[in-house]
Amino acid sequence: MTKDYGNKRILTLRDVIEFVADGYKIETLRFPHNELSKEKEDIILCGMHIDNGFKKEILISRDMCIIERRGTILHEFYHALYTREGWHQTENLIDKLAKQHFKKLYEK
Repeated sequence: MTKDYGNKRILTLRDVIEFVADGYKIETLRFPHNELSKEKEDIILCGMHIDNGFKKEILISRDMCIIERRGTILHEFYHALYTREGWHQTENLIDKLAKQHFKKLYEK
């Protein structure tokens, strides 16, 4: 059973399975923008969630350590969950949920 705290629903293994079954492509790759951003102190892109009706992808930067990649994957899956449910999302909300969930999974 999924936990629901208003629109702060906890991502479950079932959700992840549904995303994959629904055709989400999950890929770890290099974001060329990040190389340019390092020099200019711009925002570094860690991940990206795409669901535009034609394409469903979660892209993760390979230029991070494994711990950062895990957190980013969780963050992007929360974007996918909120998009699927049609719920309003902000980066702050998604980041907070992902960090709380990460702590439960990895910081025992």
